Amino acid sequence: MGKRRAKGAGSVARKATQTKRRKLESVDSNKPWLTLAHKKPSPDWVAYNPDTMRPPQLPSSTKFMKLLLWNVNGLHALMKKNDKFLTQLADEEHFDVICLTETKLQEKELEEISSSIVPPEYKHSFWNCSTATPGSGGTAIVSRVEPLAVKYGMGVSEHDKEGRVITAEFEDFYLVAGYVHDAWERLVRWGQKTDDRHPSLSQHMKELEKKKPVIYAGDMNCANDEIDISNPEGKSAGFTDEAREAFKTDFLENGFVDTFRHQHPKVVTYTYWPYRSGARARNSGWRVDYLLSSEGLMSQIYDSYVRPDVLGSDHCPVGLIVKLESD
Repeated sequence: MGKRRAKGAGSVARKATQTKRRKLESVDSNKPWLTLAHKKPSPDWVAYNPDTMRPPQLPSSTKFMKLLLWNVNGLHALMKKNDKFLTQLADEEHFDVICLTETKLQEKELEEISSSIVPPEYKHSFWNCSTATPGSGGTAIVSRVEPLAVKYGMGVSEHDKEGRVITAEFEDFYLVAGYVHDAWERLVRWGQKTDDRHPSLSQHMKELEKKKPVIYAGDMNCANDEIDISNPEGKSAGFTDEAREAFKTDFLENGFVDTFRHQHPKVVTYTYWPYRSGARARNSGWRVDYLLSSEGLMSQIYDSYVRPDVLGSDHCPVGLIVKLESD
């Protein structure tokens, strides 16, 4: 009798588990981001739904700036898929500034490519290319608002030649567009534990912060917590204890706030899906693209959001709406 009861209980448990798994793995082919795809979900986590989780549109009387970030994973590849991607995104989002990372351009290509993809109302564009490894890395800021000043790099020559940081000063804040490459994979392979790019970038942001608040927009190549990666049990360089600790120490514990996680503490969403194995269709991904804000600016952050429906790269755009105090 005892064995039969145990078997029956096990059967019920297995059916419950299978039902739960079906719910987690049943993907809406049109909106896979609505599926809570996670190997170890907590009971109170929910899948991100931008249609219901974003605040109402601000009234026209409120002055604000809308910022976008997108790791395009190579502009040449993206332009082959859709050479009007920036115009279409501008028509949909009406953003004021967009930060592009991993542009993979060379300086000799900038004039031709920027003139072909930048919409005419965005008269101010700034590009930083890698001179260390031409055709890799690279960042850009495209804006219809003229910055007060623009700086390339962080003042650290060994990093600045990689073209990974641009800083634009606006009236209310500094905007730092950055791309932290996947050094963690190499560190793991080499048996090292530290990388000085995080401290250098953090120090650059803290120096700026002495004058006015800072917003960082960039791919950190690190998922901060278990909620930010669909398979936290996998062996991933960007989810090592060292990578996560560096991100927390240099940024989150150093006065910078993860705006999306602050707004959505229990929401599961990703911004990067590897091309292999149909990861995007299964919503099996990482949240590695961040919009960080100085703590002093958080009262002006109105919305931090993700656009998982935008295709063209293995990353999707993320956005931030900042209410302005300046006239």
